[in-house]
Amino acid sequence: MSGIELVESNVQHHTHNWTYTWGQECGGGRCEQEIRSAGAGWTDPRAAQSPPTATLSAQLDARYQTSCDAGVRSHLDVSSRRTYGTGWRAWVAYAESNGFDPALLEVVVPLRELVIYFAVHLRETRFPRPGVPIKSVTIDQYITHVADYLVTHEITRDGTDLRSRRLTMLLAGYQIADYLGLPMRLTQKIPMTYVLACQIYQMVDMVVRDAPGRRPCERLSPWDMACRFDRVNTLIMERRRVSRAS
Repeated sequence: MSGIELVESNVQHHTHNWTYTWGQECGGGRCEQEIRSAGAGWTDPRAAQSPPTATLSAQLDARYQTSCDAGVRSHLDVSSRRTYGTGWRAWVAYAESNGFDPALLEVVVPLRELVIYFAVHLRETRFPRPGVPIKSVTIDQYITHVADYLVTHEITRDGTDLRSRRLTMLLAGYQIADYLGLPMRLTQKIPMTYVLACQIYQMVDMVVRDAPGRRPCERLSPWDMACRFDRVNTLIMERRRVSRAS
């Protein structure tokens, strides 16, 4: 490799520092002077090809943001948007009563901590009926409403940012209190498979009721079938409780 080739190669790789000397290969001070003069007019060709991040972001926002925001807002129909507004208005009232911005400007408290106290605030301040606090399922829906607003307006990235294991445990405790003293048929979901099976059995019985030796089955209304299922389920739960206690 000749001395001049070495100089040209290092001009492209060391333009930030022109104090290198190459000793005998470059002829000492002459080579250093050539490097300084060559580097004075040299620019990195990649600089013109990579716009700054801020400039690119501004270009993308100007071109796509309006359409993107409209599309995001349209993920809810008009009626659902009004329903979701209920939870957000409750969040605004909670923020005003505690002196922080509902859009979380300059808020240093973790979002999940704000949300779990929001659930407690709703439980202690909202009573649909005298002496009956707002139910756990409604609190959970309000939190979903707040998460939707914050994500839609890019205040937070994901709705899961609002939820924590402690919030799940809190809502589960509220749910137990909500169902305390209620009959099981009002607290447990009755599988439709059971009801449909009874109805099909009755239809088959109607078809073959005149068959020799056929004993018609008992005819039950859907409500009677639900009550029978409730009694059977209550008996099963009672036996499980006794077995665990023993």
